[in-house]
Amino acid sequence: MSLAQTQINAIVTDALQFISGLKFTLTQGLPQEKLCALRQCVERILIDKPGGSVIVQIKAVPASTVQEVEELAQVDAVVPQ
Repeated sequence: MSLAQTQINAIVTDALQFISGLKFTLTQGLPQEKLCALRQCVERILIDKPGGSVIVQIKAVPASTVQEVEELAQVDAVVPQ
């Protein structure tokens, strides 16, 4: 099944609007707005309690192609003691 060009344009426009407002939402938004925005970005969280680490997989949204929207970017962080 393929999408019509208007559907693709709508998806891209919605994604760009979300991304353009993301910094403001995460820095100035209400706690519920921040949580909602983060939930739309995070694909998966892996917690290794014995190893003291957390891996947060975030959906990558490249501006170049719609096909790459579901790619994952991995960010590693250390759990504070």
